[in-house]
Amino acid sequence: MNQWKCSQCGELNDDDVDFCFGCGRYAEKAPPIPPPEKNKPPTDLGEPVHDVLFGNIYWSPEIKKWVGVYPPAADSPYELRIEAPRGKDAPISEVMRTSMQNLIRLLSELPKNAAKDLMPLFADWNPDEEPITEEEFVRRLSPGGITVRADGTVDFWFNDYEEMFGGHWLVTTINQDETVEEFDLQG
Repeated sequence: MNQWKCSQCGELNDDDVDFCFGCGRYAEKAPPIPPPEKNKPPTDLGEPVHDVLFGNIYWSPEIKKWVGVYPPAADSPYELRIEAPRGKDAPISEVMRTSMQNLIRLLSELPKNAAKDLMPLFADWNPDEEPITEEEFVRRLSPGGITVRADGTVDFWFNDYEEMFGGHWLVTTINQDETVEEFDLQG
C-alpha cells in the first residue's frame, strides 16, 4: 500500500485516506473510498499478537501502528489503528486502554449522536430526496474506523457508502473524560 507524508506533522498516512490522522490536514488529492469489505483483519503482516482488549492486532511497519478490526468477530467490524509512539515492543499504555474501554461503553450511542449532529445537513446535501428519519439515517451508516491515540483521545468514524454526504466520513473524537465531540464531515 502506498503512503503519503503529511507536510505539517510528518505523519505517514495510507493512500486510502485523504486526511492526516496526526493533525487532520487534508491531502490535495483524495483516492477513492475503499469498498465495505476493506475492514477485514490484515493477513499480510505476519502473525497477530493477541490482546485481551483489542483482540488480534498486527504490527504494521509501514505506518508504525498496531492494526486490526473491532469487534473482532463482527460481520462488519471497524478498522482499528493503535498508535505506538515508542514502537512495537513497548506496551500499549493504560491511558490508551482506558480510552478504548470508554469508546466501547459509548459505541451504541455514537450512531444516534451522528444523526443528531448531521441530520440538519442532510437536506442541504440531498435537495431532491425526501427527509429521512433518525432510524433511516442510522441504518445508512457503515462501520469505518477507530484510531486510539497515545494522548488518550480516540478518533472514530463511519463510512458514508450510502452517499448521504458525497461519500465523506462522519468523524468524531472521544476525549479522555468520555466527552464526544460533535460529528463532522471529513474526506
